[in-house]
Amino acid sequence: PRTGDLVSKEVIFTMDGCIWRTKDAGASWVKEKRYCGLGLGDIVRDPIDPGVLYVQGNSAVYRSIDWGTTFKALAGADRISPGATAGKGRLAIARDGTGVPVLYASSIDGTNKGLFRWATGGWTKVINGYPDQDDRILDVAVHPSKPNLVAAVVLDHPYHDETFAKGVFISIDGGVKWTVASSGLGMYRGSAVAWDPKPIPVGGSGRLIVGTYGQGFYETTVVP
Repeated sequence: PRTGDLVSKEVIFTMDGCIWRTKDAGASWVKEKRYCGLGLGDIVRDPIDPGVLYVQGNSAVYRSIDWGTTFKALAGADRISPGATAGKGRLAIARDGTGVPVLYASSIDGTNKGLFRWATGGWTKVINGYPDQDDRILDVAVHPSKPNLVAAVVLDHPYHDETFAKGVFISIDGGVKWTVASSGLGMYRGSAVAWDPKPIPVGGSGRLIVGTYGQGFYETTVVP
């Protein structure tokens, strides 16, 4: 996971639970050891305010307002803390420029498993009411031009002789209601999900790409 500034050639990414930074477009890298104890994983950048970063750690999701110089746990982490071991949780941000950012954080290990939504200072667990699914969300994605269009994939390793994963969940109302949209998938165990970043025209549809855990990539279209 990484984020960067093409103008200044500065890039930040996380690896082995730590933050690495380059200021010369990758010619040299510096490991910032002071945050390694947080077990940092996925990292996203605010699309409106480029100096703001969010990164997932073992016990919380952290925010930086100074391009990764300092980090602080998001408000509400004392009530629900969707932390995840590095590599076992993902982040996505929704921002349309008219309100506060909305953050989605997934976690498939730790005390609090599932998909969580953060807005106005508090965490709420979403995709409730789906037994064996709501605590197995691996990846989440928000369409960049339609912040209410959200997709998530489920991962369940078949160590118990069968997999309980149902594939893809989609919300068109910002994570309030979700539907299963897995028709045509060769495998329901998902490993990644992403939206085509092209703007969706009025009356049009968005292109969704899903990576499975062994059966390749699939695509579909969703009308927001």
